[in-house]
Amino acid sequence: MHILIYIIIITILLFLISKLTYKKISWYKIKTAVISLFFLVCLFTFSNLLIVVISFIWVSTFLLRNELNILEGISVDSVLYLSVINILLIAIVLFYFINLAGRFIKLSIEILEIAEYLIQWITIYLTLYQLCFGTFINQVEFLKGVFSNFENPDFNVFAYLISLLSIWIAVVMHKIRISNANK
Repeated sequence: MHILIYIIIITILLFLISKLTYKKISWYKIKTAVISLFFLVCLFTFSNLLIVVISFIWVSTFLLRNELNILEGISVDSVLYLSVINILLIAIVLFYFINLAGRFIKLSIEILEIAEYLIQWITIYLTLYQLCFGTFINQVEFLKGVFSNFENPDFNVFAYLISLLSIWIAVVMHKIRISNANK
C-alpha cells in the first residue's frame, strides 16, 4: 500500500480513539490533536537536523585528530555513552526551542501530553519493529556501516529512537516548567 493510505487509515483510527475517549468530541479537541501532531513533526525534524550536526562534529573531531581508523577501537560501552551524551545535548537544545515556540504558540499541558503519548507510542513501535524484523544491532558493526550507507533501515531506526527520546525529555522538561509556573 502507498504510505498516504496508511497515514489516512492511522488518522481515521486516531479519530475513532478520540471519539471513544471523549464522550462529546469538539473541534477544539481535534484542533488540539492536529496541533500536537504538527508540533511533534516540527520537533522531530529539528532533532534529526541536530543529530546530523552533532554527528558531523563528532566525526570531524576524530578526523582532525588524524584518527582515520576511528571505528577500530570503539567498544559497545563508548557507543552507549556517546548515545546518552547526544540524547541529553539534543534534549537541552530542544528544551530551549520548545520554550521559544511557547512564546508564540500557547502550548497547553494537553498538547504536551498528547505529544508525549505519541512519542511513547512511536518509540515503543520502533523498538518492537527492531526486535521483530531484525536482530538487535551489533553496535560496532552497525557504526562501521553507518557512514557508508545512510539508507540502512537500522541506522534510521537508531537515529529515530535518539530523536524521539530527546524530544520526550524536552517535552517533559517543558511540561514540568509549565506545571511549576502555575503553582
